[in-house]
Amino acid sequence: MNNKRVIIYVIFICFCLLRLPSYSADPKFARFFGYCFGKYSDEQFKEMAKKLDLVILDSYWYPNPPAILKDNKKNLIILAYMSPFDVSNMEKIYKQNMNKNSKGFRMYKEWKEISSHENWFFHDENGRRVRVYLNKKEERFGLDIENKGFQEFYSKLAAELVSNGYDGIFLDNVWVNYPYGSDFREFSSATPIGMNKEKWWKISVDFLKAIKEAIGKRILVFNQVRGYDTENSLKYLATCDGAMDENWLNNGNFYFKDFKEGIDIISVINKRNKISIPVAIGKKEADALRLYCSYLLVKEGDNAYFSYMKGYNFKGMIWYPFYELDLGKPNGNYYQQDGAVFRKFTNGLVIVNPNISSKNILLSEEYKTRDGTIVKEIVFKAREGDILLKKDVKLLLENKKIEFHGFGLLDFTKKAGPDEGQMNIPIDVDLKKAEKAFILLSLFDADNPSEGKIFINGNGPLDLPWGKGKSFNWKDFEFDSIAIGKNWLKNGENEIKFIKNKGGIFKVTKITLQLEYKSDLFPKIHEEEKDFSGLSGDLDFTKSDGLSEKGTAVFVDIDPGKTRRAFIILTLFDADNLNEGEFFINGKGPIPLPEGRGKDFNWKDYTFEPIPIDKSWLKKGWNGIRFRKKPKGIFKVSSLLIKMKFVEEK
Repeated sequence: MNNKRVIIYVIFICFCLLRLPSYSADPKFARFFGYCFGKYSDEQFKEMAKKLDLVILDSYWYPNPPAILKDNKKNLIILAYMSPFDVSNMEKIYKQNMNKNSKGFRMYKEWKEISSHENWFFHDENGRRVRVYLNKKEERFGLDIENKGFQEFYSKLAAELVSNGYDGIFLDNVWVNYPYGSDFREFSSATPIGMNKEKWWKISVDFLKAIKEAIGKRILVFNQVRGYDTENSLKYLATCDGAMDENWLNNGNFYFKDFKEGIDIISVINKRNKISIPVAIGKKEADALRLYCSYLLVKEGDNAYFSYMKGYNFKGMIWYPFYELDLGKPNGNYYQQDGAVFRKFTNGLVIVNPNISSKNILLSEEYKTRDGTIVKEIVFKAREGDILLKKDVKLLLENKKIEFHGFGLLDFTKKAGPDEGQMNIPIDVDLKKAEKAFILLSLFDADNPSEGKIFINGNGPLDLPWGKGKSFNWKDFEFDSIAIGKNWLKNGENEIKFIKNKGGIFKVTKITLQLEYKSDLFPKIHEEEKDFSGLSGDLDFTKSDGLSEKGTAVFVDIDPGKTRRAFIILTLFDADNLNEGEFFINGKGPIPLPEGRGKDFNWKDYTFEPIPIDKSWLKKGWNGIRFRKKPKGIFKVSSLLIKMKFVEEK
């Protein structure tokens, strides 16, 4: 090989190396991301560095990234949060908080600068600033990201943050789905003058280019990549180093089409060696598992991250034992078989059933479940995901939990109402073998530290959990589990008694008792299911002049008393409101209708997760199901079925 060829070859290799991302963390099986808004102690930062590989910090609280993070993990990626596509009116919100080191002061200072440039705002045909996020309490305005003056201002802010030590910038609310069209009329007060889809996509890409040019080789990640618009998502991605899909797979409540689109867009990002961040919000272990398995189906390279948290704060992150499993290297891409989605790894197999019905899966070889059971055939419930391991893989067995539900509604919101109430919850497994016991509560309007107390079979009292802020005030909230003594519980009926304190105002909407067992002592339960569909009929509550109550019936040909558990599964149209309505079963209830947020619920059919119901409410023969809409309720009941489960403890 002559010298000229050697030089060309060396130049080519150097070019390739420069093109490779320089932000990869230490190699390991899975990588984890966290929204870390708010302020944190040094101990919390150490824990953050221990568990996470990429973090986004609130740059208003932390203009300089805390050194303790890199001290505890050298290769931790730290991005600064920015949201340039809209701005909040800070005049009222932070007027009383003018400490120079406060988040409020920094946001106020930025607002004053932006607000002094009227041409940095979008305007409607009447010359008014276009408001956005109309469902939010604060007043927010859309910004003209095409304006060169605004681009220069924001580029300078981004450049300052990376010069302060951040590894890069995270830009929130970069809408791939055009936010000012008729489909998003609840989002904005008007369409900006001269705006259309094509122009929006062009100026968004141009703005991303301006920020990327300002920060150079530092990382730029944007939010709102969308699987249902791959073409424009990839145009945005071409300018950046990575992308986030917020509320990925509808936080676990997906249909097959949504599921396929959601995992495929993440797969495309991974194969391009860009940073991918699928983010889901929630606090249910089953949701965390199905979403984590969905991430594993398309995990590729060292830049694929996963996140499932209670909110946008690291303090709300739960670390699940299955995160610790090392499946080794993937053996090819995911594949579909018998309605489920699979991916093989060196040490095991990942399966997700993205359907709304169970699937019986016959495996090509024997595998080991996470509790150590050897299986060749396995049933995956609707929207269930799990990890199976090769038989020779050593497994640190994790504890497992079983739940028992209470039914009905205890209403303590009325002044003339009762001061006491109770629910009975039956337990039919061996309590002696349980390691721990918990109670989980869903409460309405639990925003007072002195709402009331709980007694369990006369044991207690426990103070009712509560929270401060709009998430709790006159709303349902599902609280974290509360540890209780397992000796408080007994086989058979367990009396859960509530006593309202003076001035207490709340409702008890759901109670769950939870028992935790070592895996090898977990009750072995084989469940058989039987479904009973409701009669089709006109259950349309979308018309303002229609009836406020309508009913249907379900015929059950077995004795409900011989079943262990019963559920109702509802498919509702436009169930996007917390107060749409409620329903009764043979006169028992009411049970609030389930609700959801986002495009999957608004003016669309959605099949919700099974709702536990008291089997004593049902009877052999015809069962009446009556629906009642609330004053502002708009919905349809598209279908319903009663599901009963028969179990045999082994």
